[in-house]
Amino acid sequence: MLLFLFGVAENLSQVGGEGVDDYIDGSYFSEIFSSTFAILILLPVFLIVALIISVGQIAFKYADFTVFRTTEGLRLIGGLLTRIEQVAVRKKMQMMTFESNPIRRMLGLVKVRFYQASSMQVQVNQSIQIPGCSPAESEMVAEEYISMDELKSAEFFHVDPRYRVRLFLFSGLLPLILVMGVLSWNFGKDAFFVFLVLPLLGIWVHLYYQRLVFAISNLSVIKKDGVFARKTTLLKTYKIQAVELSRGFYERRNNLGSVVIHTAARPIVIPFLPLAQARQIVDYLLFKVESEQKNWM
Repeated sequence: MLLFLFGVAENLSQVGGEGVDDYIDGSYFSEIFSSTFAILILLPVFLIVALIISVGQIAFKYADFTVFRTTEGLRLIGGLLTRIEQVAVRKKMQMMTFESNPIRRMLGLVKVRFYQASSMQVQVNQSIQIPGCSPAESEMVAEEYISMDELKSAEFFHVDPRYRVRLFLFSGLLPLILVMGVLSWNFGKDAFFVFLVLPLLGIWVHLYYQRLVFAISNLSVIKKDGVFARKTTLLKTYKIQAVELSRGFYERRNNLGSVVIHTAARPIVIPFLPLAQARQIVDYLLFKVESEQKNWM
């Protein structure tokens, strides 16, 4: 909004000359422009208020939150004004995720989310979640779906290093060029200061690549990713419904491929693998799907 107002004032000044300049300097425009610093000061206040509101909503929704283990799976009950009861049926659990962010890690908490079989693709807000539990409690909950010994003994692999190039280009450099193009209308050459964040972007890309790992065993598929918001995804192989090899333009030119694993809940994508490795994983998982004796439901 501020950039738009600066742009309007500059265009009026160019059209009207010094008279318009004097009018702008003495009008409410100058008051708006001078309030920029006040807005920058108030911004943290608004963020704190938004955080308080968010915490309040969570407190109302998950007050007296309790998890029970039943013969069918897990029963979750919580809520201050309206008590909500959910059931995570063991045989319907398609995949599970552990999620954390800097605040949760400071508090020693982990969010656990279950994705169940659905007639339509499960959205994030349709999944069943435990908003915060200790690492020990999260392991107890995970035992409903997967053996923690299997998770701890898994051998993880990185995707192809060229994935960093794609991240840097499409998640950082190209958006920065677009932002610079917009800002250059109002700030001219000063807009090039946007590129000062490139070193930070490079650090983020490196950290994301280091965190993006996967493991495939005889019983499960595990994927970890994220820098600030970190996520571990667990999938039992007998829950897989289909596997495909996806290759975009860049991947075709560089002998790479991505493995897309479909379930009754939502897909898992392992991106940018050497083509031979990707085909080997697809063949192995397809063999598991066809030879598995367990029912996915």
